[in-house]
Amino acid sequence: MSKPLKEISDDVYRRALEKCWAVKLDTQKTFPTLIDEWITVEKKKLGVPYSYLAYPLLTSISYCLGVSRVKLAESYQEPVILYSLVSGRSGTNKSSCVSLFRNIINKIETNERDDKQHIFDSGTIEGLMTTLHENNGSVLCAVDEFSTFLDAMDKNSNGNVERSRYLSLWSGSSWSKKTKHGGKVEIEDPRFSFYGFNQNYFLINMIVNSNHFDGFLPRFLVATSEEEYVPITEKNCSFENKSSTLYPEFV
Repeated sequence: MSKPLKEISDDVYRRALEKCWAVKLDTQKTFPTLIDEWITVEKKKLGVPYSYLAYPLLTSISYCLGVSRVKLAESYQEPVILYSLVSGRSGTNKSSCVSLFRNIINKIETNERDDKQHIFDSGTIEGLMTTLHENNGSVLCAVDEFSTFLDAMDKNSNGNVERSRYLSLWSGSSWSKKTKHGGKVEIEDPRFSFYGFNQNYFLINMIVNSNHFDGFLPRFLVATSEEEYVPITEKNCSFENKSSTLYPEFV
């Protein structure tokens, strides 16, 4: 079972965020013009940064490619698998972005496949294996709150085992396991693509406190859009307390 994350100071929080914001990745150059225009229209509709849509889209595409590989050199190929994590302040419409791509994937799968589950957002490792097995070895995981997903995994008595399994799935390693109800299940060359959203404070806290040697967090393509900085103390202050002090005429 994991230990609670140590609280970080506001100074550490701010400096870490500024370092994240200093890394510029022009995702608009990644997509064809038509896709870039679609993202631009959707981000205006939802009132969100470009990255809120770009990273989940890349992950969704990796899922839609199924059991595919990319040829990087004459004798070198890699499975098409992407783990991405987008961070932003509370109340910036992250949930709508999660739903947008889930709905698109659901519509595609409804038209092309049967009614088997193809999106995994919570549950046990055994449940994940069953879902992979039923969906031809390819599953998309889309989570609204990455912190909740991670906390549930770390509080599990098999937390380290689960974490190592996600590490193996990132590389497309074959998976064999005895299940309670289905006997021994084997999945050759699985494809598990993952995108999630989280709040800035948890992301920074996780980076500061995490075990960087297990390789879990470095497997994620992480994006946090530059925005107005909000100190931890102000973030944790309730609206009622702030309103009575700053806006007494409305109380």
